[in-house]
Amino acid sequence: MKIYFEHIDAIHQFTMELNYHYNTLKCKYCQNCNQFVSHGFVYKKQNNGEKKAVGKRLFCSNRHGKLGCGRTTRLYLAILIPTFQYTNRQIFIFLSALLSMSSIQKAYKLATNTDDPRNAYRWLHKLWNKLIDYRCFLNLHTQCESFKFKFRARRLQILLPTIHELFLKIKELPCTQYQMLTQTSFA
Repeated sequence: MKIYFEHIDAIHQFTMELNYHYNTLKCKYCQNCNQFVSHGFVYKKQNNGEKKAVGKRLFCSNRHGKLGCGRTTRLYLAILIPTFQYTNRQIFIFLSALLSMSSIQKAYKLATNTDDPRNAYRWLHKLWNKLIDYRCFLNLHTQCESFKFKFRARRLQILLPTIHELFLKIKELPCTQYQMLTQTSFA
């Protein structure tokens, strides 16, 4: 099932046309078809206190004769990483700065305008955990290392060449496009 969409109107239209997809949409939990019901928008609070729609929920209905499991599935905008406060744009800026040999602190400051880099290490840990997925997407069977990153920490010596290859393969908005192409979270 498609999880990431270009814009909120595409998500809304998809959820309004669930009957057209009844044979192809399976719940990832119970594997039943034709059980989904549109279940409202997902909102994110902005810095100015306003709420902005960033996704929508689908309910695998177990009511009114339907045989679903009762769980919800979220559909997201592709510019977001579901568990991150910041968007793919900030992640891209952060990784681009790391690729251009900035320190982790400087790269995080550049991406988020925040002085405390503790979340940068959380980001790197999540990216490290997705390394296998990136390499499968790129069809890399061996560890790619670059002399350019030789003097970085060991994990960055391994992670950054793969990220560099990923950015070369997907030229425009690589984090967002990765989510659109694979239908999995970037981090």
